[in-house]
Amino acid sequence: LSEVVPIRQGTGMVIDWRQAAGTLLVGGDSRVIKVWDAQTETQGLQDLETNSESPVTAICSDHISNQTFIASFADGTVKVFDRRLEEEDAIVRSYSEHGNSVQNVRWHPRYGSRFLSASTDGEVKVWDLRGPDQSTETMFHGDKYGLSHFDVHPTTCVF
Repeated sequence: LSEVVPIRQGTGMVIDWRQAAGTLLVGGDSRVIKVWDAQTETQGLQDLETNSESPVTAICSDHISNQTFIASFADGTVKVFDRRLEEEDAIVRSYSEHGNSVQNVRWHPRYGSRFLSASTDGEVKVWDLRGPDQSTETMFHGDKYGLSHFDVHPTTCVF
C-alpha cells in the first residue's frame, strides 16, 4: 500500500464520526484521510491527501458545517481541510508551531473559528482561522510531565 506511512510505532487508526451528517473520517498511519458515507455504507466520497510523511494523530470535524475538519500529525503539524474544495486543494491552512507530536485537536466550544491543539510535551495552543498562520495563545508551555490525553468539553470552556 503506497498510502501507508512507514513508521516503527504509529498511531493506528484515527476516526471522527458525525452522526447528523452520517460521515466517518478515517486516518492514522496513512498519507490519506478517507471520507466514508454511512448512509450508503461506502467509502469514496473523498480521499484527501495529507501531504505529510507523518501519521495522523487526531481528526475533528467542524460541528457547525461539517465541511471543514482539523487533522493533527506526529511531526507537530496541524492542518485544516475544507471538503467543499477539490481533493488536491482541500488543505486550506497548515500550522507548524508545535515542537512535539500533537496529541489531539478540538474546536472551541463557543467560537466557531477557533480551535485548540495539545502536544505530548504539554503545550496547548489556541488558533483562530480568521487570523494569521500562528497561534493566538499558548498555555502550559514546557510542562515537565508532558501530556497523555487532551479533550475539550463540548459546551463549556473546560479542557
